[in-house]
Amino acid sequence: MLLVQRQGPYGASPPDRHKKSLLRLTGASAGLVLPHSLNHPLAPATLRTPKTGVVFSGEPRSSGSWWQSLSQWVDIRIRRTLNARFYSAHRSTIEQWARRVKSLRESSPLYVPTVLEAATFFFGGGQYEINTESGRLKAIVDRGEPCVFVLNHQNPVADAKALHALIKALYETYAQAGRLETCPRPKILVNQAILKGHAPKVQQIMEKLGAIGIDASVTPTPDRARENSRVLRPLITQFRQNQAHVFLFPEGKRGWLARWRPEESQVQPGVAKLIQLLLNRTGRVHVVPVGLAYPNRTHSVDGSIYVGEPIRLDAKPGEEAWWTPGNISAQTHPELASTVTPESRFPLPSASEKRTQALLRIVQDNMAICAENAHRQIL
Repeated sequence: MLLVQRQGPYGASPPDRHKKSLLRLTGASAGLVLPHSLNHPLAPATLRTPKTGVVFSGEPRSSGSWWQSLSQWVDIRIRRTLNARFYSAHRSTIEQWARRVKSLRESSPLYVPTVLEAATFFFGGGQYEINTESGRLKAIVDRGEPCVFVLNHQNPVADAKALHALIKALYETYAQAGRLETCPRPKILVNQAILKGHAPKVQQIMEKLGAIGIDASVTPTPDRARENSRVLRPLITQFRQNQAHVFLFPEGKRGWLARWRPEESQVQPGVAKLIQLLLNRTGRVHVVPVGLAYPNRTHSVDGSIYVGEPIRLDAKPGEEAWWTPGNISAQTHPELASTVTPESRFPLPSASEKRTQALLRIVQDNMAICAENAHRQIL
């Protein structure tokens, strides 16, 4: 039974008063076995900007590197074993997919439809309740700017399918607006063990269609932190050029290995550092919190997706940096009852470390509220 996990000590905002819509995903369900899910790629980091580029430099502990290597080795071996059956059963179809996407360019009008079709093959279809009538997806399309989507992380396989449903709903909205060919492409930050746990051809397909593998360790070694930086540079450039939406699960790993490393299942500070880096490079970032929840097996839908109010972050040179509350309200945070309104703006700390901590708390609070609202949609 998949039950929603209510998060944190925060209250829940009132359910959105808008109507709710059902999103149905259809297609052949091959059903990849995923022992973990797409999860948050970045670990706590000290942000540096050397001449060679931005480095998400971790704060490694000498006693942790051996565990990281061992756990990653075991993780990859488990994934390969579980996914071997899928690859064997669908070898010819996977080879066809590999040939199909080999020369596919992101600028092609066929790119997004191909991504959605491939996701349906790998992750299967389903029916999801999503608050599309809130108008938030349409507002994202009309705004014409890239966003960072942060999703709560509960169940490995279910979260991957729900992410597929969210991306499908977003890009159907682009199609309705006639902007599918020129819209930002989906980029999904995942634990690199997810990619390495597949056969090489499957890995190539996923990377070609937007998956970006990142070391998801809490304290990565310096070499792995530098590799994270190298992998992220093209994404940062695409984000600045309005060519990419970023999707990630900030709550870290979900799986049996996390039982011995519970800190890897928490909201990791790396997500705040990534947002801060994008903010420094662009001057404005919209962070869209998304809540996921799942009913028991007798429910008529596979899950609930609640798209929250975006958090706007502004940090233009020479001006005070600020943020909007997003889904935070007087109901969710009584201590702010006298100051918070949908039009409120709050200052961001100027010091880098304090700003990172503030961004982390903002993301945590908004994700908790959206997860609760997703749960309410299927009660």
